[in-house]
Amino acid sequence: LEGILNGLGVSGGAYVKQTGNTMYHNGRCADVYYRDTHIATVGEIHPLVLEDFGIKKRVYVFELFIAPLGSVSSDRIIYDPIPRFPAIEKDIALVVDQGKAVGELEKIIRQNGKKILEQVEMFDIFEGEQLGVNKKSVAFALVFRAKDRTLTDEEVNEVLDKILQKLKEEANAVLR
Repeated sequence: LEGILNGLGVSGGAYVKQTGNTMYHNGRCADVYYRDTHIATVGEIHPLVLEDFGIKKRVYVFELFIAPLGSVSSDRIIYDPIPRFPAIEKDIALVVDQGKAVGELEKIIRQNGKKILEQVEMFDIFEGEQLGVNKKSVAFALVFRAKDRTLTDEEVNEVLDKILQKLKEEANAVLR
């Protein structure tokens, strides 16, 4: 879904919200918005729906809403030259309440990355007793880069500290 949206010029502003659509497995589905326009839904089909069709495996689907998607997509191709300066990569793992949406965490990270946060990618979710009751760990890979210079560790650490502080304040997230 992300690849399709990127190909349609709908990237950088998309975010997800959990949905209560009963066709999907509870807690395993989300509505995708671009700015404030609902453009897609993605998730795992509810086991009872699968049972009605005799399907015994998990099924994941997404729906694209063509009319709203058409109003926000762009056919402009934007060329980004190959970066001249190196990136600094950092991984963080956050312990949050089990009900906290990953999209909300990603949004906080992006909003506080200043101009040097180039990429955010969630790569792991872990749930276990050692984290505490109703807690989960969510890990993100962050890529920092400036277009005009080589970043210093101090610059990146300063932005990362701000990101972690905002995650704590707004999502009650702590570094694992």
